[in-house]
Amino acid sequence: MKRFWHRYVTAVLATGAVVGCTAAPPDVPSSAPSGPSLAQVRPQQRENDRQYHLPSAFSYIVQSGRRSGMGETTVKASCPASEQVFGGGYDPGTNALGDGFIYASEFGSSHGAWLTKFRAFATNAPPLYSYAICGATTTSRMLTYVSNTEIFTTAGNYQVDAICPSGSTVISGGYEKPALTNDILIVGTFYGSSHDRWWTNVWLHHLIYSSYSVTTYAVCASDTADYQYVSITQNVYAPGGAAKANCPQDYPNVVGGGFKAPFSGSVDETASEFGTDDSSWEGATTISYSASLTAYAVCSDST
Repeated sequence: MKRFWHRYVTAVLATGAVVGCTAAPPDVPSSAPSGPSLAQVRPQQRENDRQYHLPSAFSYIVQSGRRSGMGETTVKASCPASEQVFGGGYDPGTNALGDGFIYASEFGSSHGAWLTKFRAFATNAPPLYSYAICGATTTSRMLTYVSNTEIFTTAGNYQVDAICPSGSTVISGGYEKPALTNDILIVGTFYGSSHDRWWTNVWLHHLIYSSYSVTTYAVCASDTADYQYVSITQNVYAPGGAAKANCPQDYPNVVGGGFKAPFSGSVDETASEFGTDDSSWEGATTISYSASLTAYAVCSDST
């Protein structure tokens, strides 16, 4: 199948809502902290740097969107007709901590898109990006979408997993945390060592509300022999540090990925996205001290 590359720029209405996105009334503190954005400390190559050198059975899609007023918005990266979403990710773009935070990265209810949900503190937050990897399913390659929600009432470090059905393997995943507060920081979204589940690591560092819910999402595939799992751990010495996991030559197409950072520390902002060559996955954080960062990639041999 010929690869498709879709680049959509979402229009912004005068009311502050984003075309094709959901919005809610703002409920934010009168002042918000400020900090560097990932794009300020980690320049990004975008789709105009892409090299079309590998045929692929997958579509790699980037959707940009923004909100001109305070509140919530969803940026939706939609798959081409007749394709389902295999995986996805996000990048906050030039948004700094004072502009808002991403609170969800997940598959859509129709399984034909990847959603990135953002809560804006600023009245004119910059664009952010939602990434989707899409493909056709067959009788030998069926996808199952699962989720699991846990509720926490005390501060601490927690893990939430979503387990694939027996006989399938996890190929991607995501998360959703509360939209009203950034008391919960996402410090990891990655596959389990047995490849049967997706994990979300969270640090609940401060309590304003009595309870907090976190949902983990997993995409599971029936063709268990068609994937390779790659991870790499690198030391991060400054904000914006990144780790990149590259797919092997015989499994050249990335279909999902994630990252894992230390539980504690200033992980105010993260990015988790496929590389511009469609053969790698990159994770990045604004962690403010020397620590390890692991990138995870799930790679397919399908062409």
